[in-house]
Amino acid sequence: MNSGAPRSVAPRIRVSYTIRPEGDPRHRFGVNALCLSTAPQNVELPSSSANQTLYTAGRDGVVRAWDVTQPVDSLASTRTVETCIQSFDGHADWVNDIALCPNHQLLTASSDTSVKLWSCDGELLTPLDWHSDYVKALAVSHTSHHAFSAGLDRLIVKWDLNVAKPSEILSTAVELKGHKDSVYSLAVDHSGSILVSGSTEKIIRVWDARTPASVCKLRGHTDNIKAVALNHDGSLCLSASSDHTIRLWDIRQQRCIATSDCHTSAIWTVAVNADFTKVYSAGRDGSVFVTSLDTFKSEPVLTEQAPVLRLCLDESDHADTKLWVATTDSTVRLWSVAAASTHGTSRASADSSATTAPPPAAPLVTIPGAPAIVKHHILNDRQRILTEDTAGNVVLWSVLQARMEKEFGQVGFDTQLAALHQMISLQSWFSVDSKCGFLTIHLDSSQCFITEVYASDIGLDADPEVRVGLAQLVLTRLFANWLISFNAKKGLSNALEADSTPPPLGEPHSPLLENQGPQFASEQSNGVASSPAADLPSPSAASVKPRDGIVGRLQRMASSSSQTTTPSVEIPSAAVKESQTGESELDRHELEIPDYTTVMLMDMSKAATSSGFPLFRSTCRAMADAWVADALASKMPQWLYDFLTTNTCKRELGRDKMSLAVQPHPQQLPGEPPLPVLPDPAYAKLYAFRILRVRRLAKFVADKLGISIPDGFAPEEVIELTCDNKAIDPNMSIATVKQFVWCQPEDLVLHYRRCPRRS
Repeated sequence: MNSGAPRSVAPRIRVSYTIRPEGDPRHRFGVNALCLSTAPQNVELPSSSANQTLYTAGRDGVVRAWDVTQPVDSLASTRTVETCIQSFDGHADWVNDIALCPNHQLLTASSDTSVKLWSCDGELLTPLDWHSDYVKALAVSHTSHHAFSAGLDRLIVKWDLNVAKPSEILSTAVELKGHKDSVYSLAVDHSGSILVSGSTEKIIRVWDARTPASVCKLRGHTDNIKAVALNHDGSLCLSASSDHTIRLWDIRQQRCIATSDCHTSAIWTVAVNADFTKVYSAGRDGSVFVTSLDTFKSEPVLTEQAPVLRLCLDESDHADTKLWVATTDSTVRLWSVAAASTHGTSRASADSSATTAPPPAAPLVTIPGAPAIVKHHILNDRQRILTEDTAGNVVLWSVLQARMEKEFGQVGFDTQLAALHQMISLQSWFSVDSKCGFLTIHLDSSQCFITEVYASDIGLDADPEVRVGLAQLVLTRLFANWLISFNAKKGLSNALEADSTPPPLGEPHSPLLENQGPQFASEQSNGVASSPAADLPSPSAASVKPRDGIVGRLQRMASSSSQTTTPSVEIPSAAVKESQTGESELDRHELEIPDYTTVMLMDMSKAATSSGFPLFRSTCRAMADAWVADALASKMPQWLYDFLTTNTCKRELGRDKMSLAVQPHPQQLPGEPPLPVLPDPAYAKLYAFRILRVRRLAKFVADKLGISIPDGFAPEEVIELTCDNKAIDPNMSIATVKQFVWCQPEDLVLHYRRCPRRS
């Protein structure tokens, strides 16, 4: 992105974090790009041997490096490579292309709109943030040391890799403008003089890469041009298109000189041999063909069971040409294609049908992929997500703990979803996507702070009236290490070191637990709300001496915080039970997020992409490093900074409350005197927290009507509330009653009456 361009809208930055296994070793959801690096061996081996590293770019946002050097004694059987030797984990979306650069560097392009330059040992050298939409293609000239990137923003950007420092590359950016639609493919000749680009315009544009200036247009394709290649001197161009054809072009004459229509579906990738005499092609139909560029006759080589996304030739052994094939099933295979002519009958390009080739006996090497999540559903508790992957495995995930909760195996997704269904109504506080094959949770300032639950509902042993903000809980865990760094700079490091219970939450900070305080107010007919808080039941706010551990920190935060959006008082002594060792149940409770969890800040004000522009990416663990903490602070949105440091939650007022009416039931139980209406007309309509439990309404009614509660009985055992003539479970929230019992858009109406007493 051109950093000098003024912003047209204010940035809208959200927090995202991933839920995936630690050190995820395999690709998910498909491999978009391949790149093979061959280097001489340092030991004496047969001349055909070489150190080989295969780089794979996945739709899971990760680039991986694999040692694929073929042992001499393993050529007779398939070898499975299970573990990568290096991961390049820095993108927030699909990685669409990769290219080897001079000086042992790697260039990557992603749908997160970024281009990144890496050292081959996995270190990110510099991000090249210029594009404003998905980046789909790369091309590198090893002679001129220039790189080119292009994507859906219709721009081609030229980068100079000759600069002394990688950080200076961004300043060398030169835009090549002219495309009127998205660019999907690039190729540059050996000298770096001629550049060609293919797009959804259905034309190939030829550029003078040195100037840069447009030279000519090559017309003939009738659909998107997904792959292009140039010969050594840039005089011939090969193109493959979604129109099922491969075309050979003479650039000097600016015309198509040969066409092959061997495929029956869109062609997505080509691989040309070094002397530009053969081209291998593949795409949606899974078939791989080889076409002679002398006769332009095509013959089938092999057929994969899934669409082919990328091909890469290995010509290190002149006696045995091999082909790497990447598919949408995330598995990468190496095939011997030296005897391709034995797999099918040659045919001219004019033939309208293709022979499907049986695959070779077995691949030489297999790099297996992992199943990808293709279906997900957020459960009603807004804390868990049920997923199904490409292998049919159904898994339950915890949003609060960013980890897997339970595996169900290969069972029916809908059946398991029905088994997990609960009558709970909570507002959505996050969004989720699985486009990278795993879950990514997104927290937006406009909605993440609106949802609260009672602490006991998420397993915290605390006062029944204590509420927990779910987003507040998660954000505190995600940025715990950053808070340590922040507080150290504020001179609070000694206080933090005294707390032995991990993870340290930092001070000052938003209290995770709040007393319910005034739970509902009367709503007058003129629309002005009054708050007879003195009449409402609320726990007494006992003065408690702050302690060590998480509860002590919460108590100190509650007493020192001056900016809150809901009434907040000190946690009463009854809120936490002490064990015999003096450690609170809340201190011992495990609601931790794994420190390997990836956290991202995404600028959503860039309307061109649905995923946003990546501003920051790190693991929770790495935020303990000073330079990472400083980088985060420089990119952190104001709403997040305010929450973490000053206990301020910005949210739309009233979204956590709802209106309801409470009236006497028209039919009392036999033998019971009728109950009157509430004495104060102000209570004709109430305005209450959505999570308010029905039992609190029962106590409210009993107090207002002066009904005494006998010893040993709870208010809900004396006063029964009904909705639509159905007795309501006192543990239900009023929001749950409205959604599952009332089932009407109008304000909820509840009726009260005496209920039979139990001895």
